[in-house]
Amino acid sequence: MSYVLVYFHGCPNAEIAMELLKDVGIEYSIACQDDLPPGHELREFSSPTLLENGEVVFGGRNGGAKACTLGIPSERELLECIYGESPKSS
Repeated sequence: MSYVLVYFHGCPNAEIAMELLKDVGIEYSIACQDDLPPGHELREFSSPTLLENGEVVFGGRNGGAKACTLGIPSERELLECIYGESPKSS
């Protein structure tokens, strides 16, 4: 599977999302909206948005306005979204 984290510089939740993905072991690429040309399709998402093969895992479309994603998922919620399961208890 291919994951892309879309964000813009200065987004207060981008670093939180990156740490979350690192903590759960998800490999991903990044797409900084500030580095994309006007009209690029990834500028249509709130920051941060995680895409899996082009489908939204968390975040969402915002019509091109710079907007932050509220409600970053917990580790458990992210794993349930991606794998349909909760992390195993120790």
